Amino acid sequence: MEWEGKFQELQDQVEHHARHAEVIDWESKFQELQDRVKLVSHALVNTPTEGMEHSSRPLEPEPKSYGGARDAKELENFLFDVEQYFWAIRVDSKVTKVSMAAMYLVGDAKLWWRKKYPEIKDGSCIINTWEILKSELKRQFFLENTAFNARKALLECKHLRSVRDYYQAFSTLMLDISDMSAVDRLFFFFMEGLKPWARTKLNRLRVNNINEAIIAAKSLLDYNPEPERPP
Repeated sequence: MEWEGKFQELQDQVEHHARHAEVIDWESKFQELQDRVKLVSHALVNTPTEGMEHSSRPLEPEPKSYGGARDAKELENFLFDVEQYFWAIRVDSKVTKVSMAAMYLVGDAKLWWRKKYPEIKDGSCIINTWEILKSELKRQFFLENTAFNARKALLECKHLRSVRDYYQAFSTLMLDISDMSAVDRLFFFFMEGLKPWARTKLNRLRVNNINEAIIAAKSLLDYNPEPERPP
């Protein structure tokens, strides 16, 4: 009968999708197992064994722990080091990356993770990828007014002594600002903060972006037509 044929077709489709889902699930589990094997192998390589010569293979330095300091640079450095470590030991699984990164949290950061973990287990909070974990760490430990304070400081950042001092101060402040356009960084801040003689020289060089301006400014590091005032 016609309905029997449709029922059989539907049953075949269900079985096909079930097999497909099972394959995807096993692929995910296999990837996670592969990453765990890599971690164990890496630990064995890095662990000195009595009576055995050390391997000539260079050891990948582990990232330093992060304790929850509300310092944008410290957190950014931690996230960068963890990503470099993932790359060095070839970890690909999203789940493994989250578990590994959590192992390097200490102090207030570890306390935050312990409070989050039950929520993750019961499904009320989802942190199942490295990208989500990075976002959550930033949201928790970045000062809300970090970028605002950096912008405010840029308005007061002036070329008072050497170009070197100005360049270093400007570059440090820019690390806390991620959403400023290149035009803003160049014309409204970096160029305006220079002394007139330095700004004139860069204008003559027709710099068009912040990278060109910084490179040109570096050429002026050891040049200062004005005598420096005592601090």
